[in-house]
Amino acid sequence: MQKRQLISDGIWVAFGQIVSAIGTLVGIRLLTEFAPPEIFGSITLLLATVNLALGTLFTPIMQAALKFYPKYKSENKQAQLRQIVFNLLLKRLIFLLILLACFWPALEHFQLVKAENYILLIILFMLDGLRTFETVLLNASRRQKTYAFISLTESWGRPLLAIVMINQYGADVHSVLLGYISVSSLVLLFFYLLVKPEGQSNQQKLEKDRTLKKEIIRYSLPLLPLATVGWVSGVGDRYIIAGMLDMQQVGIYAAVYGLLNRPFMMLAGMVELTVRPLYYQAIAENEHQKAHKLLIKWLLLVTLSAVIGWAIIVYFKAFWISLFLAKTYQSGVELMPWIAGGAVLLILSHVFEKVCYGYGRTGLILIVQTIGAIVGLVGAYFGVIYWGIIGAAMAVPVYFGLQLVLSILMAMKAMRDIEKQF
Repeated sequence: MQKRQLISDGIWVAFGQIVSAIGTLVGIRLLTEFAPPEIFGSITLLLATVNLALGTLFTPIMQAALKFYPKYKSENKQAQLRQIVFNLLLKRLIFLLILLACFWPALEHFQLVKAENYILLIILFMLDGLRTFETVLLNASRRQKTYAFISLTESWGRPLLAIVMINQYGADVHSVLLGYISVSSLVLLFFYLLVKPEGQSNQQKLEKDRTLKKEIIRYSLPLLPLATVGWVSGVGDRYIIAGMLDMQQVGIYAAVYGLLNRPFMMLAGMVELTVRPLYYQAIAENEHQKAHKLLIKWLLLVTLSAVIGWAIIVYFKAFWISLFLAKTYQSGVELMPWIAGGAVLLILSHVFEKVCYGYGRTGLILIVQTIGAIVGLVGAYFGVIYWGIIGAAMAVPVYFGLQLVLSILMAMKAMRDIEKQF
């Protein structure tokens, strides 16, 4: 029965990831036709700030939800978990809104962002936060069918509706944001109308579980700076390019990066979304031998698919860039081998980081990503100085390679520490 469930999960995960990836690639192709590189670059940097806020305030709590879900499901306490996680996220959202209101006068004074775009970004953040909350709980409970439909609907809908808005209001940042917001709003509306959210209870008042709340806060605390560090490592090079070159170069770099990053994240995501719930469950049940076997299979699948993917991208790079990017972006073809190589190393490091997540050693991940972020910024800075935009791409496999080595060492430490307890 468990094997059949695993196969079913894998099929739905693969379906969701593949169709979502195709939607993202098609979306990039269409957006690059309708939006010039400088607009695409501006959108990339603004969306990166939304991801930073999500990663800092929401992701640590949701990682804790993934960690503790198997334990509290076995005790039939999913409703308590949902309530506690939602309340923690709501408090953080209120804090952020107050902070943004205080910062607005300074942003307006220096004309860093238009008022309409500022408001749209806040709305998009709230919608993305709510979607993240629901989809993480769906994945934890292995409701992969619903998870897949949410993922693929947003991946296809966002760029398509953004193009509709561009045709209606012109090629500007607010047009794209309106398209993204409209799709996310509709997805969530239909989700709540047609699907019962995971852990939702009909009880008027749930019993408070202070132990769970403390566990979630303790687990997520080291992850607060991790989100910022990961953001610097992931998109810091784009801000360096913007500061040292121009927004057009940012647009080209971001388009190529997005074109290559999504397929590798898809490959890794198909395996992770299928195996990770079982891996965490094995750890929660102290079946560490079973967890180790799952990890080996996980790593082998990711490695094989990533290496094959890199070879296909490098060999046919001219074909892929002409197929998926508009002509004004195709000067980025020489960036492809470097960025693809970095993506391979990144998804491998993510596998080992999940070991640290699973064993509750989130502080080790902070060490890994902090060093990676520092090396990444330095590498991108000197790369741009000496070789321009290609230098930023050449730095990608350097710092993600270092991150992989460190994540392996930290994962081995986390597993050794557990072995000493038995």
